[in-house]
Formats: sequence, structure tokens, C-alpha cells
Amino acid sequence: MSSSKLESSTTMEHLSKYSRLIDSIPWDMLITLAETIRSINARGNMLYVMGNGGSSANAAHLVLHLRDRGIRATDLAADAPCITAFANDHSFSQVFQRLLSSQAVDGDGLFAIS
Repeated sequence: MSSSKLESSTTMEHLSKYSRLIDSIPWDMLITLAETIRSINARGNMLYVMGNGGSSANAAHLVLHLRDRGIRATDLAADAPCITAFANDHSFSQVFQRLLSSQAVDGDGLFAIS
């Protein structure tokens, strides 16, 4: 099989996989999520987004797109010195809880990516 046919076959396999994944998304849940984010934003509250490991990169990317649409959003993992200092002094398992307790107010939202 030629290189271009192999690449095309691999691409089609990926597209088929992602198409099935998209078809499995419960759209009513996505609509509820969008309405919740819109409500948080309409009240002037903050949407906190967090992820761990690779999901942290996804969280940062999501925050970028939310901000592009005028939604107040922040990535809880964006402040690496703060996170590592707290983890060093206390516990990594409590980092996000600590950040939220010092910043979040009633009406804010939290979106966790795992």
C-alpha cells in the first residue's frame, strides 16, 4: 500500500471514530451546559475551568475560546508557581479546593475536565 493510501486510510479511520463519538453525545446535556454557562455569564459571575494532566491543556484551551466570546472564565491551573507552592506546603489533592475557596463567590460555576 502506498504511503498516501495508508495516510488516507488512517485519516478515514480517525474520522469514522470521531463521527461515532460525536453521534453519541447527548445533545440535551450540551444544551443544558450552554444555558448554564450563559446564565453564569449573564449574572456577571466567573466560570472556573480545571483539568489535571492533559485535561489541564484542554481546560486552558476552553478558557481561551470562552473569553473570545466574552465569557468571564479562568483556568485554575494557570498559576503554576501558586499550585506547586501550595502542593509543596500542604497537599496537591487540595490545590483546586484551596484556589476556589479563596476566589469563588456564590453564583460562580466550575467546569472540570477529566
